[in-house]
Amino acid sequence: MAPPLTIAALFVHPVKSCAGITVGAAALTRDGLSPWDRAWAVVKAGDTGRVLTQRDCTALALISTALPAEALLGEGEEAGASLTLTSPGHPPLLVPLTRPPGALRTHASVWEWSGDVDDEGEEAAAWVSGVIGRAARLVRYSPGRAHCRPVAPAWTPPGAPAGAEAAFKDGFPLLVVSASSVADLAARLGRPTLDGRRFRANLVIAGAPAWAEDGWAELAIGEGDGLRIGLTKPCDRCTIPAVNPDSGVVDGKDITPGLRHFRTGAALRWDGVLKAWKNAVFFGWNGALLGGDGGTQEEVVGLVRVGDAVRVVVRRIGPPVPA
Repeated sequence: MAPPLTIAALFVHPVKSCAGITVGAAALTRDGLSPWDRAWAVVKAGDTGRVLTQRDCTALALISTALPAEALLGEGEEAGASLTLTSPGHPPLLVPLTRPPGALRTHASVWEWSGDVDDEGEEAAAWVSGVIGRAARLVRYSPGRAHCRPVAPAWTPPGAPAGAEAAFKDGFPLLVVSASSVADLAARLGRPTLDGRRFRANLVIAGAPAWAEDGWAELAIGEGDGLRIGLTKPCDRCTIPAVNPDSGVVDGKDITPGLRHFRTGAALRWDGVLKAWKNAVFFGWNGALLGGDGGTQEEVVGLVRVGDAVRVVVRRIGPPVPA
């Protein structure tokens, strides 16, 4: 009998491309793991407000994030609760979770989307600029606005609640990776271990053979019918896994070339789905909550905990295809 699958680790990344938070439990909402995953971003100062990532600013890895446990569990915004940012050589920055009345609005852009966001003010701008060594501002995504950023409709699984918003994620509510696949990649690279944080997943699943996740279409987490998650689109990778999550130093230049030997669209025979996938490198799967009636960003569907059982409810046969 195959060993059971379990949740081995959970990560929430409050600020896009900054250090994430390792958590024992978190709320699962329509829009992802906790209401705060990628809710903030550091943007280039100026009219475009382009979101900065570790691709062009590795110093973002040196910004650590912390949230109250209650906030991660989706239990509301208590008075005085804050996102805390820290970085070596700098005093902590506290960002209130409750938006102040009349918060400054500004413009931000990420990938194909651009729209209005909340600016966290001059103190926050000075702090992030000082840490990364360039003019920048800290902004917060504001759900429910006219120019919201919806989850990619072409890859939204059937049964996903309507109205999900991607905020500052790369396009999907969840990112799932397999612990065995991380270990297999490390072995192929000749490394004793490989820090899975480099792949910036939300859920890390243990107990499956390496790369078995390519055949998962729908997962159930927890007891009974569980919380349902659909995995629809493989995650094509940029250079961020090369950045050491503790030092911000690019010390993993072997990772993408290593994956390129066996995880391109051509190697996986997925290039027939999209021509652009031929040379893309894939690791992990994008996913979305299934079931429910939509609701809002803050409404909690259930809690996901480290150690929760995971079952493969629906298997994928053949390459992934748009919904």
